Amino acid sequence: VIGLNDNRPILPGGFWSRAQRAWIESECRSAKNGAVKILATHHQVHWSGKLRPFGFWRADRALQFLAHNGVEIILNGHTHVPSTVQSREGIVIARAGTATSTRTRHGNRNAYNVIRVGAQSIRVQVREFDASVDAFVDTRAFEFTRRVG
Repeated sequence: VIGLNDNRPILPGGFWSRAQRAWIESECRSAKNGAVKILATHHQVHWSGKLRPFGFWRADRALQFLAHNGVEIILNGHTHVPSTVQSREGIVIARAGTATSTRTRHGNRNAYNVIRVGAQSIRVQVREFDASVDAFVDTRAFEFTRRVG
Protein backbone atom coordinates (compact mmCIF):
# COMPACT_ATOMS: atom_id res chain seq x y z
CA VAL A 1 0.00 0.00 0.00
CA ILE A 2 1.37 3.36 -1.06
CA GLY A 3 0.03 6.45 0.68
CA LEU A 4 0.63 9.87 -0.85
CA ASN A 5 -0.26 13.45 0.01
CA ASP A 6 -1.53 15.06 -3.19
CA ASN A 7 -2.61 18.36 -1.60
CA ARG A 8 -0.86 21.53 -2.71
CA PRO A 9 -1.23 24.80 -0.79
CA ILE A 10 -1.26 27.03 -3.88
CA LEU A 11 -3.57 25.17 -6.28
CA PRO A 12 -6.91 23.51 -5.57
CA GLY A 13 -7.00 19.88 -6.57
CA GLY A 14 -4.30 17.27 -6.33
CA PHE A 15 -1.17 16.21 -8.13
CA TRP A 16 2.08 14.39 -7.43
CA SER A 17 5.56 15.81 -7.63
CA ARG A 18 8.27 14.17 -9.75
CA ALA A 19 9.77 12.75 -6.57
CA GLN A 20 6.41 11.23 -5.60
CA ARG A 21 5.96 9.67 -9.05
CA ALA A 22 9.49 8.24 -8.85
CA TRP A 23 8.67 6.83 -5.42
CA ILE A 24 5.48 5.21 -6.75
CA GLU A 25 7.50 3.54 -9.52
CA SER A 26 10.16 2.38 -7.08
CA GLU A 27 7.64 0.94 -4.62
CA CYS A 28 5.73 -0.84 -7.37
CA ARG A 29 8.92 -2.33 -8.83
CA SER A 30 10.02 -3.60 -5.42
CA ALA A 31 6.67 -5.21 -4.55
CA LYS A 32 6.71 -8.98 -4.23
CA ASN A 33 5.33 -11.05 -7.11
CA GLY A 34 1.59 -11.41 -6.75
CA ALA A 35 1.25 -8.44 -4.40
CA VAL A 36 -1.91 -6.37 -4.76
CA LYS A 37 -0.73 -2.81 -5.38
CA ILE A 38 -2.92 -0.22 -3.69
CA LEU A 39 -2.55 3.56 -3.77
CA ALA A 40 -4.20 5.79 -1.14
CA THR A 41 -4.46 9.50 -1.92
CA HIS A 42 -6.86 12.31 -1.05
CA HIS A 43 -8.30 13.73 -4.29
CA GLN A 44 -10.51 11.70 -6.59
CA VAL A 45 -9.08 10.53 -9.91
CA HIS A 46 -12.52 9.74 -11.29
CA TRP A 47 -15.72 11.77 -11.25
CA SER A 48 -18.99 11.86 -13.08
CA GLY A 49 -21.33 14.66 -13.96
CA LYS A 50 -21.01 17.84 -15.94
CA LEU A 51 -18.98 19.86 -13.47
CA ARG A 52 -15.54 18.70 -12.44
CA PRO A 53 -14.95 19.21 -8.71
CA PHE A 54 -11.46 20.07 -7.57
CA GLY A 55 -10.13 16.61 -8.22
CA PHE A 56 -6.82 15.30 -9.40
CA TRP A 57 -5.11 17.30 -12.15
CA ARG A 58 -4.67 15.27 -15.35
CA ALA A 59 -6.44 12.26 -13.89
CA ASP A 60 -6.30 10.44 -17.25
CA ARG A 61 -2.50 10.54 -17.25
CA ALA A 62 -2.34 9.55 -13.58
CA LEU A 63 -4.50 6.48 -14.25
CA GLN A 64 -2.33 5.45 -17.21
CA PHE A 65 0.82 5.92 -15.10
CA LEU A 66 -0.62 3.84 -12.25
CA ALA A 67 -1.84 1.07 -14.56
CA HIS A 68 1.62 0.93 -16.17
CA ASN A 69 3.02 0.38 -12.66
CA GLY A 70 0.54 -2.39 -11.85
CA VAL A 71 -1.67 -0.53 -9.37
CA GLU A 72 -4.98 -2.39 -9.02
CA ILE A 73 -6.82 -0.31 -6.41
CA ILE A 74 -6.99 3.41 -5.64
CA LEU A 75 -8.43 4.56 -2.32
CA ASN A 76 -9.44 8.20 -2.05
CA GLY A 77 -11.93 10.52 -0.41
CA HIS A 78 -12.17 14.29 -0.85
CA THR A 79 -15.87 14.54 -1.70
CA HIS A 80 -17.20 12.54 1.29
CA VAL A 81 -19.45 10.65 -1.14
CA PRO A 82 -18.93 6.87 -1.41
CA SER A 83 -18.40 5.68 -4.97
CA THR A 84 -16.78 2.69 -6.62
CA VAL A 85 -15.90 2.26 -10.30
CA GLN A 86 -13.39 0.44 -12.43
CA SER A 87 -11.42 2.67 -14.78
CA ARG A 88 -10.91 1.73 -18.41
CA GLU A 89 -7.34 0.86 -17.39
CA GLY A 90 -8.78 -1.78 -15.04
CA ILE A 91 -8.04 0.01 -11.76
CA VAL A 92 -10.74 -0.24 -9.09
CA ILE A 93 -11.29 3.21 -7.60
CA ALA A 94 -12.99 3.08 -4.20
CA ARG A 95 -13.89 6.51 -2.87
CA ALA A 96 -14.73 6.57 0.80
CA GLY A 97 -17.66 8.34 2.37
CA THR A 98 -17.40 9.95 5.79
CA ALA A 99 -16.83 7.32 8.44
CA THR A 100 -17.12 9.11 11.77
CA SER A 101 -17.47 12.87 11.37
CA THR A 102 -20.50 15.00 10.52
CA ARG A 103 -19.06 15.95 7.13
CA THR A 104 -21.47 13.80 5.14
CA ARG A 105 -22.59 15.10 1.75
CA HIS A 106 -25.62 14.97 -0.56
CA GLY A 107 -27.84 12.91 1.72
CA ASN A 108 -25.28 10.15 2.27
CA ARG A 109 -24.96 8.62 5.72
CA ASN A 110 -21.70 7.90 7.50
CA ALA A 111 -20.02 5.09 5.60
CA TYR A 112 -16.85 3.12 5.01
CA ASN A 113 -15.73 0.45 2.54
CA VAL A 114 -14.71 -3.16 3.12
CA ILE A 115 -12.49 -4.41 0.30
CA ARG A 116 -11.82 -8.05 -0.43
CA VAL A 117 -9.37 -9.14 -3.09
CA GLY A 118 -9.71 -12.62 -4.53
CA ALA A 119 -7.69 -14.39 -7.18
CA GLN A 120 -10.06 -13.25 -9.93
CA SER A 121 -12.01 -10.33 -8.48
CA ILE A 122 -12.05 -7.27 -6.24
CA ARG A 123 -15.16 -6.71 -4.15
CA VAL A 124 -16.02 -3.40 -2.47
CA GLN A 125 -18.76 -3.51 0.15
CA VAL A 126 -20.11 -0.15 1.32
CA ARG A 127 -21.19 -0.13 4.97
CA GLU A 128 -23.43 2.76 6.07
CA PHE A 129 -24.54 3.81 9.52
CA ASP A 130 -28.16 2.94 10.23
CA ALA A 131 -29.41 4.96 13.21
CA SER A 132 -32.42 2.66 13.66
CA VAL A 133 -30.11 -0.19 14.71
CA ASP A 134 -27.22 2.05 15.91
CA ALA A 135 -24.74 0.17 13.73
CA PHE A 136 -23.01 0.11 10.36
CA VAL A 137 -24.78 -2.23 7.94
CA ASP A 138 -23.96 -3.59 4.49
CA THR A 139 -25.56 -1.57 1.70
CA ARG A 140 -24.21 -1.44 -1.86
CA ALA A 141 -21.64 -3.94 -3.11
CA PHE A 142 -19.53 -3.83 -6.25
CA GLU A 143 -17.49 -6.63 -7.78
CA PHE A 144 -14.95 -6.25 -10.56
CA THR A 145 -12.79 -8.66 -12.48
CA ARG A 146 -9.11 -8.26 -11.66
CA ARG A 147 -7.06 -7.15 -14.64
CA VAL A 148 -3.62 -8.29 -13.55
CA GLY A 149 -0.99 -8.90 -16.09
